[in-house]
Amino acid sequence: VLSNLFSKETGVPLTKFIHQTRVREAILLFNTTTMSVSEVALAVGYQDFSYFSKVFTKNVGCSPREYKHRSTAE
Repeated sequence: VLSNLFSKETGVPLTKFIHQTRVREAILLFNTTTMSVSEVALAVGYQDFSYFSKVFTKNVGCSPREYKHRSTAE
């Protein structure tokens, strides 16, 4: 019921919103800390690193490792 109501009100499925929010937080952590990719995955609520990597890649267009490498190289 909550998921349907959320989708109806926002136009975004609840699970997609949660994933996007977690990915934004992961990006913030990559840009502001020296946490490892696995530490960031846990910090934003993903117990399964491969699932975090899949969700992150789908939302950002590159893997978390690639993103971390790029952000630290700049």
